Amino acid sequence: MAPQKYYAPKVIAHLSNKEILCTEFVDGVEIDTLMHESQQVRDRVGSLMLELCFRELFEWKVMQTDPNPANYLYDKTAGKLNLLDFGAGRDFSDEFLNTYIEVIHGAYTSDREKILDNSLRLGFLTGEENKEMLNAHHTGVMIVGEPFRTPTSSDLYDFGTADFTEKVVKILPTMSKHRLTPPPQEVYSLHKKVVGTYLMCIKLRARVRARKIFEETYENWQRLRHGR
Repeated sequence: MAPQKYYAPKVIAHLSNKEILCTEFVDGVEIDTLMHESQQVRDRVGSLMLELCFRELFEWKVMQTDPNPANYLYDKTAGKLNLLDFGAGRDFSDEFLNTYIEVIHGAYTSDREKILDNSLRLGFLTGEENKEMLNAHHTGVMIVGEPFRTPTSSDLYDFGTADFTEKVVKILPTMSKHRLTPPPQEVYSLHKKVVGTYLMCIKLRARVRARKIFEETYENWQRLRHGR
């Protein structure tokens, strides 16, 4: 049997009400205190965090969008992530997720047309953007999708050598100047969680089979969509 990856504390119903949620006690250490642990532990936590993002979106369709490290306690003995504080949880429609995953898939396959077409459907773009804005948007999506473009699913992506911040800073002036419409409402909280997860993986210098995580997510989502 595969080891358990995630655990949400059980709710103690008779001690809870509409304003107070009382749960059982769970033990663990905050994930941002693990920088000096072994590479194996740091890789495990980074992998759990990245996989959690995809499972929340494309399996449970509900994401806890606050990436505060205190919301996750790592149980080093069991190798699992205890999940806390669901106050920032929000759900996402199938329509949004169907298109959003294709944007990510476009970055995974380096398909510029797929990225732009699905970004237009989501409302990231209006269709009237100039070349500079289209190029900046495409570059931004490719930056987010970089971990999923390792040569094979068995290869590790090293977040410790990533330079996401520097790459994003370069395109921000263009996007600020030429953006014609604000991003879809759903992505504000979603991207807060994704960016927080990436930054935590960078802080941990985690090496993650990110391509494998995305490939499995995409395949599972296609099966869900088509009822197979």
